[in-house]
Amino acid sequence: MTSATLGFQHAKNFNIAKVSTGEESEEDPSVLRFNDSIFADVTLHFDDISMLYDKQILNACPIFFQAFNEQKHTEFTIEKYSKNAVMTLLSHIYDNGLKFDQSIVYSKLSNEDLFPQTWNLVRHCAEVFCLADEYQLPVLRSQAQANIMSIRRRAMQLKDNLVITIVNSKITDIYNDNWFLDMGILDELATQCLEYECVKEDDHHWMYRKIDGEWVAVFEEWERLVKRLNVLDPGMTPIPMDRGQPKSEADRWTW
Repeated sequence: MTSATLGFQHAKNFNIAKVSTGEESEEDPSVLRFNDSIFADVTLHFDDISMLYDKQILNACPIFFQAFNEQKHTEFTIEKYSKNAVMTLLSHIYDNGLKFDQSIVYSKLSNEDLFPQTWNLVRHCAEVFCLADEYQLPVLRSQAQANIMSIRRRAMQLKDNLVITIVNSKITDIYNDNWFLDMGILDELATQCLEYECVKEDDHHWMYRKIDGEWVAVFEEWERLVKRLNVLDPGMTPIPMDRGQPKSEADRWTW
């Protein structure tokens, strides 16, 4: 019996029991449906647990298809991702009509322990985003992105600067810690930041500020975001159309 291993450096384990529907129990019918010894023919290992799955259903994911069909593995290890994130991915594969929607949770959070709840919620969405990207599931990736940005838009309406900062941090962490050629979610964040600056008198001077007509990061952690602000700000000099996509990590942030 062989096994394949695929990991991702960014994702970390965490507990989102209070804010996410991703938390499952042994009695949950979805878990029992997955872990069915009658129909299952492959084993997945993740977050210190092992469960049985139907290879034909998992084949909807290109990574699983390659592991179980082209490489003929019967076991597969998903490293560095939490059980909650993996269960979200598996639920998406098993029921393609099931939408990953966590944005409504933010509006229902209680004032008690609001910061850790919100942080865990956004972190869960960011982890699902990374997991979906790594496992080549664009629909789930888009849903995770929509969740993150919906939470931020709602926070803007409520003038909740703490949540806005949480979202900014998680998105920039994604790009600081991983290689993504697709700038979609970072550009969406930069666009929202520009809109926020236009309508709010006291902008985020502690994060970034405009000096001599150019956005400048106050701290290094915001450099990625600020570079996109300078690209997307209509008041800045337009980027030549023939510059294309970055060819490597080295020139990624200079294009």
